[in-house]
This record gives sequence, structure tokens and C-alpha cells, in this order.
Amino acid sequence: MKRASRTASTRTTSFERWSYGAIALLVSAVFIVEACASDGATSTAVERFPHEFPDAGFVPTPAEYCPTPAESCGPLFELSQDYPSELPGDEELPDFLDLDFSAGEDAAVAYLEAVRDYAFEGNEEIDFRVEHNEQRNWYHMPWQHYGPNGREGIHGLTREAVAQPQQLANIQTADLPANVKTEGQFSTYAIGFYNAFGGYSIGQSWADPNNPQAGNVFPEGTVIFKLLFTEAGEENGVGYLANPTQWPAYVYKHDLTKWKVGTEPADAPREVRQLNLIQMDIMVRDDRTLETSGTGWVFGTFLYNGTVDSSARYRNLIPLGLQWGDDPDLTDPAENFENKFNFPLRAAWDEPNVINNLLQETIINSSSDVPHTHLGWGSRLTGPVDFYQSSCQSCHTTAQWPVESQLSPAFSPDSKEPAFGPSGSAWNRWFQNLPLGEAFDEGAETTDNVLQLQISIKNFYEAKSAQDGGVFLVDGFPNGVNTGQVDPDDLHTRDLGVPIPGGN
Repeated sequence: MKRASRTASTRTTSFERWSYGAIALLVSAVFIVEACASDGATSTAVERFPHEFPDAGFVPTPAEYCPTPAESCGPLFELSQDYPSELPGDEELPDFLDLDFSAGEDAAVAYLEAVRDYAFEGNEEIDFRVEHNEQRNWYHMPWQHYGPNGREGIHGLTREAVAQPQQLANIQTADLPANVKTEGQFSTYAIGFYNAFGGYSIGQSWADPNNPQAGNVFPEGTVIFKLLFTEAGEENGVGYLANPTQWPAYVYKHDLTKWKVGTEPADAPREVRQLNLIQMDIMVRDDRTLETSGTGWVFGTFLYNGTVDSSARYRNLIPLGLQWGDDPDLTDPAENFENKFNFPLRAAWDEPNVINNLLQETIINSSSDVPHTHLGWGSRLTGPVDFYQSSCQSCHTTAQWPVESQLSPAFSPDSKEPAFGPSGSAWNRWFQNLPLGEAFDEGAETTDNVLQLQISIKNFYEAKSAQDGGVFLVDGFPNGVNTGQVDPDDLHTRDLGVPIPGGN
């Protein structure tokens, strides 16, 4: 696959240690005001937007983070938010955009490894405190601090999905090492990073910090990568998590007498605990996909395998595969492929993955270094912490504002209807190749496959609703409170837990 001329492309600080304190879920705190950093410093690399977003929602106290002498403590999380005010030039486009990712397994792995090298440059040695990267600028998504899944204050991790029994490995055992009962479930925590092209688009969406905008398309050259960590470890039967790469994080304590794993509310107790790196996901805005699937994006996933090299740390993330479309014509893998659902796992973690050679827009790495995992629907691409009935692209296709459709038809309120079951007409809608810039649902505005942008807008308006009262209208862009003058039946509205004036 040759790259078209780039001129025809669709692309038309100093560190200050926080004072410690628990900042849990400040609903009435920060509706953004224009402010400079407390020391008055601004970045000289880019023009800084004249406001500042909160860094985290849950920060440990010194006693929680540093029970031993202070020298043993690491830094706290700092949101990288000096978003570029101008689109980076073509000279900043990543070199790997010239690699043909679709020319077979070797080419796909080479592309993934080149993306990994690009993401890691200048970040490995600083443990992905990307605000200190001296090679290139990386950014975080704002408004991930709010709500029960919000950012913790050590590494900026947010809570994601819960791994079910035998989702990570066939002999995955039930409880955490400290004999904390979890019934075989383990929470996942993650953080995403955006290069300058992605940071520019974030800045455009959040240029007015009190009126975030959906509807923007991320420019070609955008690179997003996400590191995902699990509470599980080798001691829980997940053999590929040997020689772990760990981060301390301020995460929920589990108490099954009060809450199921993953449902702990924002005011539930937290503690500092070591989490294990298990997966890395990447997204690349690559215009060459416009000629094939039309989606504009390449997705990739890496799995951690600590048995490959005990000293490699982050380099133990092994390419699992990539995807640039959802093979919408392959509507019933069950008829012609044995791996309809590979869940719960039956094969040992060091056995090969079951590859579906009928797929034309997914390539899975057949290397013996890749741990066995469930993959997605019909062996489309997903990682071990992801949903086995979906795919990377399928989930991200639903990214839009307002939020309407679920991430998967299996999560829909209509999921028991035949159309929403595997290979049903509604089911297949989640496995379409949605053209770049189109929203999944009519009347919504796209966030261009970037779920974190969707979540950031959602968090902002849920916080604002909690602060101001009422339900904010989300017909197009949220811009007011329904005071009863408009029939609620004519509106797209989010249920934010408060009555809609004039509604039923």
C-alpha cells in the first residue's frame, strides 16, 4: 500500500510537585477558570491555552503514598495540557506512515513495532511522565478526573473494565494475593497519551473550557497509545505476567460485602497498590485506510509477556495484531470458523492463538511469543482485558456526543432480541466500516473513534449538572438547562439522575 502525496492529506514544562491532599471527586470545585500555573511558568514549546484543567480526582495522602521515608516516594501525576494551538507541519508526521501495514503478517508486525518505538522514545526512561519528554510532546485528555472511574493521582490511571474469571488465563485464580476476595474478578486501570497532532485536536475540542465541542476529525498523523494495568498477576495463574512491570496506583479497596468489583462508588476507600502492565493499545490516523475500509484509523494491540526477557520491562509488550476495518462482509463467523467465542479460556497461555484467515482487515501475529488470548468476535482484534464479543474498531466506532448506543450490541437494552444477537441485523451494525467523520447514531456528533474525548465531554456535563441542577440538553451540543419550555420527548437527553422538568 503506497502513501498518497501528503499535500493531498485530510489534514487541512517545568515540573512542580503537588502538595498532597485527598481531592476526591470535587463536584463543586473546578469549573474551569482562566488561570496560569501557580509559578507563572508557561511552556516555550507551544502557545499555551489560557486555562488549566484538573490533574486528578483521587490523590493519596502522604501517609498512604509514603509510609516509609519521603525519599522512597515518586512524583504525583501532572496532566500534560499545553495543547498546540496550531496544527503541526508535515515534517512532524511519523516515519512509519510510509510502512505498508496491510502487506501480510511481517509487515503488520513491523508497523506495530515502529509505532511502539515512536511511542516509547523519550518516555521509557521517565516512566511515561510525558510532560518531561525531551524528544517530542505528548498530551493527556482532560476531564478524566471526574466520577468514580476518575484519574488517580500517582500515574493518572482511570478505572476501566473488570476482567472476569478465566478471561486473562485458563487457570486464572479467584483472589488477590492478600487474600482479598474478588470472586475471580480483577479491575483494569489505564492511561492514554496523544502526540502533537492529537493534542492539537484535543485543544480545538476544548478551546472553550466551558463549552467542549464534538464533531472534529483528528488529523492524519495522530498517534494515541494507552497503557493498561491489571490487579491480577502471575500468582493468580496469569503466567505471562511473570517478571512484571509495575506501577503504584491509588485504587479502590475491594469489599464484596458492600460492592461488586468495579462498582465501587467515588467515596469508597482507596489504597496504594502495585498494578501489573498487561496490554498496550494504539490508534493511528492513517489516510491510507480511506482507500480501503474508509475509517481513517489503524488500531493495534500489544500483550505483555514477561517470560520473553525479564529485563525488558516495557519492551515485553509483544505485538498481538492490528486492524484497519471490521470486515463487514464476514457477518457470521460461526458458520465457517470454529472460534466464534473463545471465552472462558480453555487453552494454556503459552498455546498459539486461533487465527481466522477469512478476515481481510485484521492481522494477528502468529509468533509463539504472543500469549494465548480470547481475541474478539470471529477472532477480530481485541486484547485480554477487552470484551470477547467485540473488536477494537467496533467499540471505538460508537464514540460520539451525545452518548446513545452502547459499546456493543451485547450491552444494549434490546440485547435479548434476535436482531441484537450474534450475526443479527442490529448486531452487524456494530461491525460496519463507518466512514471517517460520521457519527454512529443520527443526530449525534462524532468524536472520531476517540472514546476518551466522548468520556471527557460526558464527565464535564454530568459534573455541571450535579453542580447547577437540571438536565443539560444534548441535542447537538449541550448548551442549557431544560426549564420546561421544550417538550422533553423532542430532545435527546442524558439521564443524569435528576428529574427532567416537564417530563414524565
